[in-house]
Amino acid sequence: MAYKPKSYRKFLATAVTTAAVVTVAAPAAGAQASFPDVVEGSYYAEAVNALAAQGVINGLPGGTYAPHMNVDRGQFAVILAGALNLELSATPEKVFPDVRTEAYYAAAVEALYNEGIVGGDQFGNFNPTNSIDRASVARMVVEGFGFEQDETVEIPFTDVVAGSWYEGYVNTLYSVGVVRGTTATTFSPQGTVDRAQAAVFVYNAMLKYGGGDDDIIEVSVENVEATVDGTSVTVTADVTGAEEATVTITPDENLTAEELQAHADSLDVTLEELVASLEQEVEVEDDAIEATFADLPAGDHTVTVTAGEESATAEFTIEAEEVVPPVEVEAAAVTPVSTSTFVVTAEDVEEAEVSSSADAETTYTIEATFEGEAWEVVSVEANDDDTFTVVVADLDGKKGTLTLGGVEVEVDFSTAALNAAIAAVKSATAANVIERLQAPVLNVSNVKAEYAAAYHNAIVNEGVFINTRAQIQTNLVNYVNAAFAEDLEEALADVSEALSDYAAAFSNRARTAALNDLDDALVALDEFRDDSFERFTDGAETNRAFVPVGQVSGEVAGFIYAEYLLNAGELELSDIDAAVEYFEGLLEVYTEIEDAIADFEALPSEENSLAVIAAYYKGVDAVAAMPAGFGQDALEVELDEVFEDITEVIDGLLDGLEDDVDGELNITTIKNASDLHEEITTLVDALRNSEDKTAFVNRLNAVAATIADASEGLITAVNDAVDTTALGTAFTAIDLSADADELDLFFEVHGSTKFTSIKQIDDALEVIKDLNALNQALTTREGAIAGVNAFVEEYANESYINLRTNNRSEVAMLFRGLESETTFTSVEEVHTALNEAVTAYTNSLAAINSATSITQTRTALQNSVDLLLEVFEVEDIDALDGETVSIATATAVYEELEAKRADENRSNNFATFAEVVGAFPSNN
Repeated sequence: MAYKPKSYRKFLATAVTTAAVVTVAAPAAGAQASFPDVVEGSYYAEAVNALAAQGVINGLPGGTYAPHMNVDRGQFAVILAGALNLELSATPEKVFPDVRTEAYYAAAVEALYNEGIVGGDQFGNFNPTNSIDRASVARMVVEGFGFEQDETVEIPFTDVVAGSWYEGYVNTLYSVGVVRGTTATTFSPQGTVDRAQAAVFVYNAMLKYGGGDDDIIEVSVENVEATVDGTSVTVTADVTGAEEATVTITPDENLTAEELQAHADSLDVTLEELVASLEQEVEVEDDAIEATFADLPAGDHTVTVTAGEESATAEFTIEAEEVVPPVEVEAAAVTPVSTSTFVVTAEDVEEAEVSSSADAETTYTIEATFEGEAWEVVSVEANDDDTFTVVVADLDGKKGTLTLGGVEVEVDFSTAALNAAIAAVKSATAANVIERLQAPVLNVSNVKAEYAAAYHNAIVNEGVFINTRAQIQTNLVNYVNAAFAEDLEEALADVSEALSDYAAAFSNRARTAALNDLDDALVALDEFRDDSFERFTDGAETNRAFVPVGQVSGEVAGFIYAEYLLNAGELELSDIDAAVEYFEGLLEVYTEIEDAIADFEALPSEENSLAVIAAYYKGVDAVAAMPAGFGQDALEVELDEVFEDITEVIDGLLDGLEDDVDGELNITTIKNASDLHEEITTLVDALRNSEDKTAFVNRLNAVAATIADASEGLITAVNDAVDTTALGTAFTAIDLSADADELDLFFEVHGSTKFTSIKQIDDALEVIKDLNALNQALTTREGAIAGVNAFVEEYANESYINLRTNNRSEVAMLFRGLESETTFTSVEEVHTALNEAVTAYTNSLAAINSATSITQTRTALQNSVDLLLEVFEVEDIDALDGETVSIATATAVYEELEAKRADENRSNNFATFAEVVGAFPSNN
């Protein structure tokens, strides 16, 4: 067992521990079973109980395990993925056409597929609801655990066919002691696997994997990433099987010793200290490391993460810092704010020209004079509204002309002006007090417009002493602001007191009274905040702060709101904001539930059934997210009725299917029954695990067995066909038709295939027809484009679809030329060849477009000659002398490329081969 697959790289650190825990968790012989139907002392009891303790397997909804129920491929995928501790995606991608992404087993299947543990059948399907056989289990277990055969062990099985696809897997499991066989001499590779056997397979594999091999824990370093922030880089990597790792930065090889020394000098360190700082020893936590390096020199650097003898690298670039010259601000208007601060409205200001890689910020400067003499500018800051805040040396006590950015402004910050401003504040009204407090000569800060009435009241009624600038700031503005803060604190204290009364209430009457007090306190609190709480205070007599827009009653809403605030501890205004946000979130949950039920009611019972099921589970999940007391009991009743309707639809469809297969079956009824069986299976797969689902699966399996029995003779005729004549006859018997070319291709591809259903044969023939149509289309230039487009429309190829229309046409012609001698026999072959054509085409076009000289252009064109001659007829490219690109041709192409780059109204590169050829001298 020296080799371990990729699936175990994340599992290695816990694999031995897991196996050991399983062993400890397994009860001794005679111990009490964890499921009532798991027989004590049975061959499978230890495995079932141990895996259940580890969370690898689960029981059925009724609390039983059902050890003798058959396991399908989707169920075994879930068990194996759990045993391997694979990371499952919350949003799995579609890796097989018959595995729906919302199916319960989809994430497990995706994880196993990504690790190379499972693959599809000859049609690319996974067949998740088909019962899994022992041969397939052997393959998945060997691939998952990475076992290798012990060649010294003699294999006793007589029913394992020599040379079969499963022989090596079965022999490997026997040789390492995972299986013993159904008898002393048989393995029963085609036999089904029940839940007891599945548990034993996986449990034995885990024990053997964790059996003490010294080489079981391997070190791996993967996914090294370097994230640059200015002159710093943060390095992360996945590291397994090690407790620590070394992270080393290798500087750009083009940096000279003098440049490195200069960088060290700029940091006030020695060169030796700089080099030492480029290596760090870091601990591995949760199979990951992170290290940050600061003050790195500019250049293209390499980072290496090393653990044990394993290492991996990543490259990153530190951009050279750009020195951005300050931008001169030309003013259009100047407004004084204080004796030293002015807001400048500028003429159009052009941004400094910096390279796209620079992170340097633009700085600004402005020319200032006072009474004709240069005046110090302390700072110039750009604002979001296209104005600038300019701070100059303080002009307090001065009167005269200040010129900023070419605009003159008369300022009067004299003592007389100050006294006049103070007098104006003392005589202010509530309507103009804010304006007078903001007179530039006063230099008053933190004036709050919402406190206007309070400022005026303090001046008129409280007689605040304000004969100086400092007194206005301290005695008036600061005093009133603090008083409001105190009032706010008192309002919050009233809310806290109401919450305490609510928490101590023992009767409904006391609770209602406390909620009303809380409501009053919140209404009062709203005076000290913005309008974000306003919609909760509509003036009703009872619970008026808690009546939301939705359908939740005020009392229930008040209960939830109060419970939330009780958990806040020492109450602050931000807690009120958070409570509002929380409550609005609950309203969204309630709306989702109502939407889910409405979605169902709007859909016909037997149409869009998958959408109905999805809407139902959306409601179920939303109810589960609700806190207690939010009225979910009534919603659960509604959802139960929805589920009953769903199961009635499926039950009715199954009744009809069972009636269809109950009588004598012919090819028409077999096909109809197979289609209906597939439709119902899709619906059942969409259900989450439940007793209803289990019953539906068992009924579907019984129908599938009946269809298989009725189809056996017809399928055998196809499987046993010795030539295309016999194959055509067998096709006719199952109501399929194929021409001579299609029969030849089908026989070539599937001559040794053993089909198990008529639907498999039908699906296989459809693929053969599409392949044959493509092969025929590629025989002519005229048919190639239409043929490739038709094939891609049926069997999506992302690399081809992502091309623009003109590029697709050229790639189709290139594909035809490159594959002119090929007869495609599988969809995978077509995809591989088409991807190669797309890559060759795009790389060639990119090489031509990236040329920066005539020589580079000529080289790129020369490397593309074979491709060009496949896309175009020879006579279309007169500029090629045989297959040689002349200097004149390269010059013409390069000049056209330069013209494109220089003309902002044109594309800056060649979009197609046709444009390249159009630039050839003889084509101009």
